[in-house]
Parts: sequence; C-alpha cells; structure tokens
Amino acid sequence: MRKKQYQFFANLSNSETQTCGFFEEPSDLYYGASPDALAASSLILEVKARAAKTEGPLTSLKQLPSYYIQPQLEMVCTGASYCILESYHPETQQASFFLVKRDVLMSVIKDITNSILNEKPLLE
Repeated sequence: MRKKQYQFFANLSNSETQTCGFFEEPSDLYYGASPDALAASSLILEVKARAAKTEGPLTSLKQLPSYYIQPQLEMVCTGASYCILESYHPETQQASFFLVKRDVLMSVIKDITNSILNEKPLLE
C-alpha cells in the first residue's frame, strides 16, 4: 500500500521517486529515520495515510501539528533540506501536499533528548 501512496505523488508531479531504507543520523547514532521515498536531490517524501472514515486528506498542518516533527528528523538523518509531506486519503484516493523546510527544531529536541538519555544537564 505504501508504494501506491508515494507513487500518487510521483504521478501528479511527473517526477521519479525512489524507495529508500533506514538512515542513521551521521553524527549521533541515537537517531534514525526511514522516509517513504527519495523524491529528488535534497528532497524526501513522507506519506501519512488518513484514517478510514475521515473526511479526506489534511487541508492544513495545523490540523495535526505532530506531523511536522517526523519530516524534521528524517531531513536531519538524510541530509535533505526539504520534505514533501503527503496526506493521503485512501478511500477517495486524494492527497494534499505540504512543503516542509528543515529548521532548528530537531537540534533543540535532540539536545533535550540527549540530556535525558545521558543524564547530563543541558548546560554545564
């Protein structure tokens, strides 16, 4: 099913996508991610399928802001600068697409998480 969902983006955008595997964050092996596809140079694709009986794909990331975090981690791990976040609705075969730009969010989250995992204060 996942291939069909990211193939939806490839067909609409008339671009090639390539499946990919698991990426470890090069400088910190605590973190890893597996985007759904590589879409182009410095561009990854993350597909979120909407649950059955929902009204359709997301119309705004404000509806589910938690969807913003996963692409951020995937960009850190892959070195990508941008992620196309696809909200796919299987029942209607419709999708919405959001361009997510890599920002400092994951750096802050990683600092806090590493502090907790290593039982060290954030600032020494």
